[in-house]
Order: sequence, then structure tokens, then C-alpha cells
Amino acid sequence: MASTYTTNLKLTKQTDGENPNSWGQILNDGVISLLDDAIAGYQTITVGTTTTVTLTENQGSGDQARSAILEFNGSVGGSHNDIVVLIPNNSKSYIVRNSVSYNDTTDTVILRVVGNTGVTLEPANTALYVTNGTTVVPVAGNTFTNITATSIATSTLHATSISATNIVATSLSVTGLTVATSALFADNAKLNIGTGSDLQLYHTGSHSYIQETGTGGLVIASNNLLLQNAAGTENMITAAENGAVGIYFDNAVRILTSTSGVGISGDLVATGNVTAYSAAEAKMDIQDIANPLDLVEKLRGVSFKWREQDKENRTLGFIYEEVKDAIPELVRESSKGVKGVMYQNATSLLVEAVKELSQKVKDLESK
Repeated sequence: MASTYTTNLKLTKQTDGENPNSWGQILNDGVISLLDDAIAGYQTITVGTTTTVTLTENQGSGDQARSAILEFNGSVGGSHNDIVVLIPNNSKSYIVRNSVSYNDTTDTVILRVVGNTGVTLEPANTALYVTNGTTVVPVAGNTFTNITATSIATSTLHATSISATNIVATSLSVTGLTVATSALFADNAKLNIGTGSDLQLYHTGSHSYIQETGTGGLVIASNNLLLQNAAGTENMITAAENGAVGIYFDNAVRILTSTSGVGISGDLVATGNVTAYSAAEAKMDIQDIANPLDLVEKLRGVSFKWREQDKENRTLGFIYEEVKDAIPELVRESSKGVKGVMYQNATSLLVEAVKELSQKVKDLESK
């Protein structure tokens, strides 16, 4: 009885007692060598001259379709925009490296079984495809514990979906990426976001950067924004939606916004002019200050030291409680219970008092 062949890989199957004088040669050439091709064989196939390329398929001898890895090179476009590569209608897997040169984006290279739709190969891509003898599909997801650039020949990984514990790569291009534990970017390796890499995240070994390189702005959107120290134990800047924005020094708030304005805890030092809005259009019920000199006489200026800040230096000012009793218009108490005197508003009172005093002097001089 003559030899037969396996369904998918076309390996030689000898019957009992067949070819007694050449059995070893047939085993080597028709089985072992062909298995080597099926497991690790690499075939380079040039396309471009015809619209259809049919991979060779031989019984018991070498061919193109049996190899585990297929590389397509050549070119597509020009005389024909589509090239179809036909594979046998047997169940098998192929690692396909697409090195074909494309004339433009309308050109395609399609891998399929005769009579079926097939799958379009991505340009400059290496991927795993499987066929059941009828349809050809890409392997859409791979799960690995570690993926490193050294384990990928081109140092570039292209996939539809990857779920991994740790990924270290020179270049990673994916449609969907799920990282279970960590993705490590070495010093100066940038995480580029956006078509033009407009947003970049990276660490130089000395400093970490979030860099906007495009024409737009960098928007940080949050209902409750906290900028803290590395240990997460101190606030530096806080911002709440429809609430206060705070700027801190050593975890103590120094500037805090509120519905009524801005509160400052500590000294305010300005190297330029301090200007307060004072247009008439913003005011109503305007009246002259009555008896300004009498009001000034109710004030007591004092010299003192602060209990908490700047303890060593003496300063001048008023006592809140005394001013409140004498001229309540000059004091305010914040929502947090901070009691203060509006020293800048006392200027108008002092001006009117000086004017009243000046008039008294003029009256005396005229007598």
C-alpha cells in the first residue's frame, strides 16, 4: 500500500513494511524536516507582480504554506491596489511579518482561504493569525507575565489587546492595553499621548515632567484637586469645585479664597503698587463722613508684638475690639472667625479729619 499524508501539515505516513530500503530517508525528509518547518520554518515571499499569490502546498515535501513564519515583501499599488495571498484550507497558525511597501493608504494585502473573505494585514506589522481551514482571524489578545523588548525581534509590539503584569519595551503600539501591575518607563522614556505626541510624561533621572508640546493648553480637571508633597502628608495647593482655593506653606494655609474675596494669613509683601478698586459706578448711598475728627479721637494707636509670627519685631496698629466699639465700619470678621481691621479704609477717615483740623486752624488764624 502506498504512503498517505496527514491532513494539515502533509507529513508522510508510511504503511507497515513499506519502503524497507529507504524508510529512514523518507522519515527524515517527509516527516522530521517538514515538522521542523511547521514549528520554526521561516519563508520569505515576494508579492507585487500579480493580484493573487497562492502559497505552494506539497504532499510530503517542502513548500511555503507549511512554514510557521511568513514574511511578505515586495510592493503593492500602482498597477493593482489589492494583493490576495491564498493559504491552504487546512487548520493552522501563522506568524506573519508584513514588510510590503505600500504606494498609498488605499492599497491592501489580504490573507485568506479560497472562497472566503480573509483578513487585511496591517502595514509594517507582525502578528499571529489562525485559520480553521475556512476563515482567517488575527489573535486579538495575548496575556503574558512579562513582555520585554529583548524578547521581540523588532523591539516593537503591535496588538489589539494586551493584558500583562509588566511591560518593558522600546516601542509599544496597541489598540487596547490593560496593565495588571505596572508598566515601566526607563529614565527619559516618554509616554506620548495624542496624535502629535502633544502630551508627554517622563522622568529624566533627576526630575519628572508633564509637558504640553502642542498648540493647546494643559487642563487638569477635578472636582477636588490636591497638590501634596511626595509623602502625601502635607498640602501645598488645594482647590474644590464651587469652593475655596488654598495655597499653603509648611501645611499651613496662607492664601484662601472665599465668596467674599481672598484671605491672607501672615504678612503681605508687595514689590509693586497695591491698588484697590474704587470707581464711583461700583458704589451707592455715598455720604460724607460726619465728625471725622471726633471719630479719630476715639481710636487708640498701639505698639505691640505678634504672638505667633514675627515675634521679635514690634509693629504699630489698632485693637480690633476697640475699633469695633468706636467705628464698626472699619472692622470685619471672616467666616472662620478671624477678626481684622481694614487699615486701608481708615485713610479716608484720616483725610477728612485732617481737613476738619486744617479748617479749624484757618478759622483761628483769620481772627
